[in-house]
Amino acid sequence: MNTIQEIIGELNALFENKELIINLKVVDTRVHLKEKIAEIDDEVQFLLAKLNLLLNKEKDIKKQYEILFLKYVAVFCEKHDTHYEYYINHDGIFIADTYISYADIRDDIDNDVPKECIWEYTEYCLENYHSKTTILNYEHWLLKEKNFKFKTKSKNE
Repeated sequence: MNTIQEIIGELNALFENKELIINLKVVDTRVHLKEKIAEIDDEVQFLLAKLNLLLNKEKDIKKQYEILFLKYVAVFCEKHDTHYEYYINHDGIFIADTYISYADIRDDIDNDVPKECIWEYTEYCLENYHSKTTILNYEHWLLKEKNFKFKTKSKNE
């Protein structure tokens, strides 16, 4: 299936071709102008339908992502006996003035990480925020500091 950009490119080419045909008035003595324009109009309608389909799929995917994001947040909040204050662009949530990324929420839930780990990790981040050491992401912190065994094998390597 074409991408949105490809379909827009095809539409632009068709409009340019139609304009050229109208400006020339006759493409070929054997081809009627109205038939040629009707063919281009049919192609334009087809491409517009494809474009509409892609745009609707994109909206559906965004809606599904939002629902999934909020489900993860709900499970996370229930697990940790808390509630989120607000979320930012589906990248993460704020709980008690602490930002927790969606990736960390997903890792925490998908791998059944012990409850205390996320809070220890946020403390680690705050303590090392101004230091010159590199702050590990949650996944690597769990591996290094807690010797955690992920359910997904690739994360344990």
